[in-house]
This record gives sequence, C-alpha cells and structure tokens, in this order.
Amino acid sequence: MDASAEMLNTRGVNYKPPSMALSTLGIVHLVFRKSFQMKSIFGLGLSGLVLGLFASLAIGDNGRQSYAEYANFMYGLFLLKMLPFFTLVTAGGVLRNEIKDGTLEYIWTRPISRMRTIAGLFASAVLVTFTWAFVMSLGIQAGAIYDGVAGIWTGYGRLLLGIFACISAFSGLALLVGAYSGKFVGLGIVYIGVVEMGISRIPTNINNIAITHHIESIVAPTYTGADGSAFSGFLGSILIAAGLAFLAGLVFRNKSYSLGSEKEE
Repeated sequence: MDASAEMLNTRGVNYKPPSMALSTLGIVHLVFRKSFQMKSIFGLGLSGLVLGLFASLAIGDNGRQSYAEYANFMYGLFLLKMLPFFTLVTAGGVLRNEIKDGTLEYIWTRPISRMRTIAGLFASAVLVTFTWAFVMSLGIQAGAIYDGVAGIWTGYGRLLLGIFACISAFSGLALLVGAYSGKFVGLGIVYIGVVEMGISRIPTNINNIAITHHIESIVAPTYTGADGSAFSGFLGSILIAAGLAFLAGLVFRNKSYSLGSEKEE
C-alpha cells in the first residue's frame, strides 16, 4: 500500500487507492495539459508545416518517380530514422521534465504507487509523441499532395499503426533509460547505433530484439512491396514496449531522485 494511503488508514479513514485506469488517466491529463500549452501548440503546427516543406522539396514533381521519393521520405527517413530519435527525446523528457520541474512531488503526495506512476507516464509519453508524429505525417502528406503525388493515402492507416507501435516501443526504452539516468538521449543513441542499426540488419532471428525490425514488418509492404505481417509486427512491438515499460517501473521504484534537478540521489 502507498505511504499516503497508509497514513489515511491509520487515522481511521478507510481509503481505497484509485484504480490503475483512474491513476493513469489522472497522470495523462496532467502531463498532456502541461505539454500542449499555447507555445507548444504553435510549435506543433510549425513542425508539420516545416516537415511538409522539406518533404515537398525532397519529393519533387517527377511523375511515377515521385511516389518512390515520397515513400523513401515517409518510410525510410521519417518513420525509421527521425521518429525513433524524436520519441527518445520527447518520451524521455516526459519523465525527466517531471523530475526537473518537481511535478513528481505532487504526484507522490497522491496514493499512487511508483509502478502506476510509470504506467501513467508511459501512456502520457505515447499520447504526446503520437500527437506530434500524426501532425508531422500530415505535413508530409500535404507536401506530397502539393507535388501531385498519387496514391499516398493507400496504406496510410497501416502507417499510423506503425507510427503508434514505433512510439510505444521507443517510449518504453526512453522511460527505462530516463529512469536510470538524466543522460537518456545519449544512452538511447548508443542503443539505436548498436541494436537498431547493427543487430537489426543481421538476417537471423536475433533481429527480433530490434524495434525497427517489427516496424518494418508492419509498414514495408505498403511502401516497398516487401513481405511483412502487420499483426506479428505490431504484436512484437507492443511486447517490447510492455517489457521495457515494466523494467522502467522497476528502476523507477527502486531509485532515489532529487526533485527539482537532474541529479539522482
């Protein structure tokens, strides 16, 4: 039982801690409202506009070749390269910003365990990052429309599934390294270099530990014509996300933090 709940019970108040769903929703509401204030909303729109401009310049108006360039930009660049790094920064920042700003002190005064806190922060990280990624993907779509590229909405739903799976898995990774160290971006980059750019290219079953291997299974059939199963790719990504989030919870539960700073105790 959480310490605050114990204190209430010792005072004769039969207090029942909130359910996992309610505590998660409470943290999501707190983080989402904090993440999308007016300045952030302006930045969100600007990111979609800028990415759409770059996409239009990269795609060009070259007839059939335009779709290949669009697919390379959306799939090869945005989904497999930009989004993992962006998720590391955004999702890891969800936890570290709460530590740095001292917001966790407010959360810890509620009768919510640290494992439930991580569950709420994980859901918040996924929702916040997916909102950004969705707007950026629409920006790329707008750039392709401006260039007159045909067929860009075919498989867009599958792309969104891949985006969600990618964000979920890398959010779990970001929370794990973020719970361990304030240098989560550097540690995340090391992971991407070793696992996602190294091990994932080994043509054996060992590449199943790489997140992008599963993302490719979801989205590659749409953009490259390669074989892949959306179901198995999504399932693999979610299992990795759940495992990493659980490990993040264990680290977070057993580690001491100095609230209001980036330092651990």
